[in-house]
Amino acid sequence: MRQRARPRGRIIKSFDGPPCPGCGCATEVRKYERIGPKQLMRPLYYSRWYCCMNKHYRTTLIMPEEFKVRTHDPPNGSELLS
Repeated sequence: MRQRARPRGRIIKSFDGPPCPGCGCATEVRKYERIGPKQLMRPLYYSRWYCCMNKHYRTTLIMPEEFKVRTHDPPNGSELLS
């Protein structure tokens, strides 16, 4: 039986994340091994996220706002008027 390969660039930080808001099961804390050019080209990315371990629950990724990183500053009002 072949094992699934771990996605490159992502690591499991710990297995003691907060409970899943939908089903209450345990979650893993995951993060990028290093932030690369792929993440920096996007308008935003998440530095960490939680992964629900319940295989029967539909939602697997939980992306809290506290881990959201914006790479491009949103335009302010003066730039929109000119």
